[in-house]
Amino acid sequence: MPSIANWITTIQGLQLICKRLLKAGFKYILLRNFNQDPIKNIFGTIRSHGLRNINPTPAHFTSSFKSLVINNFTSTHSVGANCEDDDSDGMNNLKDFLFNEIPLNEENEDEENCSAQHDALTTFPTLEQTGSLINSGSRAYVSGWIIKKITKITKNCTVCISKLSTPKILKEHFIIQARQYIDCNLLYPDCYVPTYLVIK
Repeated sequence: MPSIANWITTIQGLQLICKRLLKAGFKYILLRNFNQDPIKNIFGTIRSHGLRNINPTPAHFTSSFKSLVINNFTSTHSVGANCEDDDSDGMNNLKDFLFNEIPLNEENEDEENCSAQHDALTTFPTLEQTGSLINSGSRAYVSGWIIKKITKITKNCTVCISKLSTPKILKEHFIIQARQYIDCNLLYPDCYVPTYLVIK
């Protein structure tokens, strides 16, 4: 089957990228960032650059791409697109680059953001932790999915939701937090709910 062969090729490509990045000194690689959303967003900005150009020729594509790279991207997210905002930044605006002075003695804002992101990542469970945490995280994720299905059947019964889920984030909810996309509305099951879930 061609889809399975392509899937295997994709996995092998990601393995190669991960090996090279880890060899280059990266401590970890967030595979969630290897998706098509940033590509969709950049193509959306190219198609909406200038006039609404739904089907750009290679020449139009090249000139739009150069213009957007130099003058920064007009929008990081394609409005109405079926993709999540990727929170990436383009190159600084050419005008700002040429005419604004960059203070050399102040601490770089990117370094502050990087350290804040690193602090957030250090609280994330690692693979060295016991299998029981991973097992409870998996059960909580599946329980949340089941609760979401139950709420659809019960037409969003508030009593059912309050009995089965919790607004408080527990330690076993780390998988749900990792999978939480914008407007995805994953539910956090109460601590007793996963104990009723038996996977055979």
